[in-house]
This record gives sequence, C-alpha cells and structure tokens, in this order.
Amino acid sequence: MATFFGEVREIPSRAVDEDEEIDVEIPTVFFDLPEFSDMTQLPAYDTVICATGLAPTVFLESYLISKELRILGYIKLNPVSTPEAEFLGLKYRKQPHVVGKLCYDEANRALVCVSEKEVPNESAAEIASYFVDLSKSSSLECLIITALHYSYYKTGLTSEIRFPILRQLKTVTEGEVGGIMTLETPNTLSGLGAALLTECEVRGFRACLVAQYYESLDSDTVTKLEPCLGIERLRKLIKKPIEQARQYSQHLLRTSKIDRGNMYF
Repeated sequence: MATFFGEVREIPSRAVDEDEEIDVEIPTVFFDLPEFSDMTQLPAYDTVICATGLAPTVFLESYLISKELRILGYIKLNPVSTPEAEFLGLKYRKQPHVVGKLCYDEANRALVCVSEKEVPNESAAEIASYFVDLSKSSSLECLIITALHYSYYKTGLTSEIRFPILRQLKTVTEGEVGGIMTLETPNTLSGLGAALLTECEVRGFRACLVAQYYESLDSDTVTKLEPCLGIERLRKLIKKPIEQARQYSQHLLRTSKIDRGNMYF
C-alpha cells in the first residue's frame, strides 16, 4: 500500500516589484532549556511523542505525563509587533510566550512534546530536524497526534460522518497503526506534525501522524483519542489507570475554558 506523507504550506499571492525591498517580520521560535547551556546536552532518546492542539495536549497531559517525567524546558515564540499594538502601547505582546513543553521519560528514553498552540510553519521544519538530530538514535520512532476542525476534512462520501474521527499517515517503514484508517487524498496536513513525519521519512525512521477531526472540544473529543493507546510506542509509556486519566482530562478542559474566558476580563 502506498504511503502518503508531506507538508503543504499556504503561500500568499502578491505582485512584487523585483526592485522592491521586502523586510517582513516573522515570528521566531526558540528552545528555553534552563538546565542546559547547549542543546546538544539534552539526554538521548529513542522515542518522540508529540501532540499539537488542545485535545491532543490534554490527552497526553492526562494519560501520559506525570510527576515522574522530567521537564527539560519549553518551546517559546517571539511574536511579531503590529502597528495596532505599538499604537496602543501593548508591549506585552512582544514578550515571548510558551508554545510547547518538553518532558523526558528516562526509563523509556522518550521525549514528550506537548504544544497546545501550533508552531508557525516557518519554524516547523527546523524544530522537526532538531527533534531527530538531538535524539542521538539510529532507530528513532515517532508518534505525532494533532487536531483539526472538521471543516478541514475533505471526503466524497455522501453518508453523514460523525465527528470526531481519526485518520493517520505513516512513513514507509511504519507498521500497523492501531486500526486507525489512512487519511484519504486530497486531504493534506501541515505544521510541526507533518514536518516531523517528513523528516522521519527522509531519514528512514518509523513514524506515524494521527490526525483528529473534531466538531467541538469536550471530554468526548479527548477520549476519542484512546485508539492511539493501541500504538506500541505510546502504550509502553502509559502508567495511569484509564478512568483516572479520563477524570483528569475533564479537569484540564474545565481549567482551559476558565483560562480562555479570563482573557476577556
């Protein structure tokens, strides 16, 4: 069976004079690793588990991440300045903010990355390359879980689809993926997940990207990610009882809604 992978980036169309000088500020992403003076000092790992989006992040925070995991640092974003923000004096918008968190499972030599906010496309390929290079492993395995709104899902089926649904893309060397259906063309994925999948394909590593298409963010959206627990590289890391993880996911979702609500006060 043919395996589809890759990254499609939207490129805005604009007529540009060849002599015109373009100085467009773009957001920059960097690693904040307080315990390490150099990125190469990170502990080696053979597995990368990465989640992007709110539901996948809550899923890993609830089912996988525990106090036993060591926090290595954070992925942070330097946002671009805007004329509106400068006019209003909103300097806080220029302050770096956390995009993702990096944790380490020493017993299983696994790097876990959770990123509620998507890494900008301009930085996705570079970070994916770092994840692979810093592993110091010749047999790296990756699992990426991401989430998209159902409006992004393209299908020729006339029957009604009940969301959320899971679809997957994998590298040629990857085996079965927990019975999750392959993402059909012409659907495409972009961002950090697609960049990491592509990086693994180019280097011959086993990797799988699971995409969830959802209608609303609730506890059911998170529990519908549980088929991912059937994937060996994730299953071997899970230590929490399922019911306990489900209850904690509800707590995290409530907290997230409160935090987002406070943004308007």
